[in-house]
Amino acid sequence: MDREILKKYFAPKKFTLIGLSILILFGTAIGSITPYIFGKVIDLIISGRISSILILMLLMLLLEIIGAILSSIENYFGSKVTLEISNLIKIDLFSKIICMGMENLDQYTKGELINRIENDTSAIAKSYLDFITGIFQIVISVIVSFYFAILLSKELTVVFILFFPILYGGTMIFKKKYKQSLERMKKFTDKLWGFTNEVFGNFEGLKSNVLESFFQKKMGVMFTESERVSKKFFVIQGEMNFFQNAINAMFDCFMLGVAGILISTRKLSIGNYVSFNQYIGTLTQATAQVMSFVVGLTACRVSVQRVEDIFNEPIEDVSLSDKNKVGTIENIKFESVTFGYQDALVLKGLNLTLNGAGMYAVVGKNGCGKSTLLKLLLRLYRQSAGNIFINGNNIKNFNLANLRQQISYIPKNSFLLNETVRFNITLGRKIDDKSLAEICRKVDLVDFIESLPHKYEEIIGENGCILSSGTKQKFAIARAMLQNTTLWLCDEITSDLDGDVEKKIVEILQKLAKDKIIIIISHKLSTIDKSNMIFLMHDGCIEEAGTNKEMIGRSCLYRQMFEESLNIS
Repeated sequence: MDREILKKYFAPKKFTLIGLSILILFGTAIGSITPYIFGKVIDLIISGRISSILILMLLMLLLEIIGAILSSIENYFGSKVTLEISNLIKIDLFSKIICMGMENLDQYTKGELINRIENDTSAIAKSYLDFITGIFQIVISVIVSFYFAILLSKELTVVFILFFPILYGGTMIFKKKYKQSLERMKKFTDKLWGFTNEVFGNFEGLKSNVLESFFQKKMGVMFTESERVSKKFFVIQGEMNFFQNAINAMFDCFMLGVAGILISTRKLSIGNYVSFNQYIGTLTQATAQVMSFVVGLTACRVSVQRVEDIFNEPIEDVSLSDKNKVGTIENIKFESVTFGYQDALVLKGLNLTLNGAGMYAVVGKNGCGKSTLLKLLLRLYRQSAGNIFINGNNIKNFNLANLRQQISYIPKNSFLLNETVRFNITLGRKIDDKSLAEICRKVDLVDFIESLPHKYEEIIGENGCILSSGTKQKFAIARAMLQNTTLWLCDEITSDLDGDVEKKIVEILQKLAKDKIIIIISHKLSTIDKSNMIFLMHDGCIEEAGTNKEMIGRSCLYRQMFEESLNIS
């Protein structure tokens, strides 16, 4: 995966990376000269040769200004390419996620997916770019600094070389513990994002049930756990820093002692020692950068694995094809279909046949598998046993994209985007204004749309927040009418509607059912009583089938479900 990331996302930026490397080369070279000049200035001051100092100071100033300019340019292009690469990975990861099958998506929480797109991709782009450009900078710094260090004092350079393995080795001791701690942090962050997403996506339910205190307490618990996980991470970071600082302190003291001896024996000038100290500081900083890269790449490896998990998931083939097209849907058959979520069976050898156009209702208690029928027809999930046929052909043989385009799915919570009225009905399909208005007239939307300030160009807000429940369902029905499909799947679409609105929507569906197969799932007798056929589900199977009058006469469970409605009527 690491090589694939480098090849796919970093290789196309090779010219930018080469330009960055050139900037780093010049910037590092210029920065490496100034400590040598600085030492010479000190020796000139000590020797009293004040007249020669001005030229060196002006040279130092010029080099510092050039270095600052190069550093600013380098930072700009470095940030720019990091953002570009990060966005490329995010786009690919997002595309992968939305093309995954529902079985695979169900393995992840929404917060976890968002965290991987937003945070892990950024960590990968930054870590790799820092490593690519940083290693080049380190190599140049080490070469130049070693050259000047040896030039200034061979003895002190030897002492540094002896200490170098100790300065570097400390990080390796903590590498495994750091990675494990980071993995725990990532998992908790997924959990926190998931919780936050759950809360922000259910404000109405939260407030209508007065659950503010409950979620405040739960968030408090979450942050208490966050502190616990973070403290362990901070402890490991503290241990690493303590070890590193202790080694550095020992090294500085020893070097100062050796330098004192060399200065006292006139083998080293004070100016050269100051310059040497700066070069050793550069070498020590280079060592710290190497350690940082080791730690950073360890952290990056965690992010790479999390992104790799997503990239390795299978995707659905949603490309359109002229082969295996569905065409007009005339009949549907479920043959001994079995299906379960995470080993919990929902459908148990279910058999169901629908022949010809009409309005068909599926009823049953919660959890009996009604909605699962619709999802299997859409191939959002695959049955574990049995077969589903459309027009006598096995559903798995149809082109998936074409199959879904031939089915209009209207869930309880309508699929609405923070876009215009026009887009939410057409979903980007081209349609002239006259035809669009005619469809809206059929579902009683024209008066509402004309009342909006911007008519068809009005933005309806997130999840259609400016719309009533009835209007949302009318949008969904108008969209389905525009699709002109011959199979409609309606899942509890009247559950939140009052009597008048419900009646209008049912009347619309009855008219459409003259040349379409419309399957309705509902708990309301007023929605399904005019259906051509009603199927009663119980314990994962079809228990009874018939018209409303027939079902009332022979099914105790059916009468029990709608007893209150029957009494009212």
